[in-house]
Amino acid sequence: MNDNISYLKAEYEHQAQVILEADQEAKKGGGNPPGGGDLESRVAALEKSSLEIREKLVRVEMRLDSIESNMATKVDLANIASKDDLNGLIRASSKDIQDLAVSFHKTMNEQTWKFVGVATALAAIAFTAAKFIHS
Repeated sequence: MNDNISYLKAEYEHQAQVILEADQEAKKGGGNPPGGGDLESRVAALEKSSLEIREKLVRVEMRLDSIESNMATKVDLANIASKDDLNGLIRASSKDIQDLAVSFHKTMNEQTWKFVGVATALAAIAFTAAKFIHS
């Protein structure tokens, strides 16, 4: 985009220089009177350059329109979560993770003690059965 703008600026400066030189040439005198054959060639050159400039301007406008259609609006920017919003979510999710870890630890502890209790009861039943079978 900057290349196009710099190109248009250079083209504009070049055309301005051509016009300035032609104007200085006309002011020197010693040539044809105003409205002579030289004037027609200068006007033709100006008309040609103005058409080229218009075409380039249309291309620039089209590019600007496409850029503008992809730009974020104030509403879009207002809907984006702020840093404080994200920090609040992170704090909330870390609290949830801590709660989940505590709950998981409690559940595992309870299940471990249940397993130890059941294993002890089964061992007692097995030893009792073995005692009665050998007697």
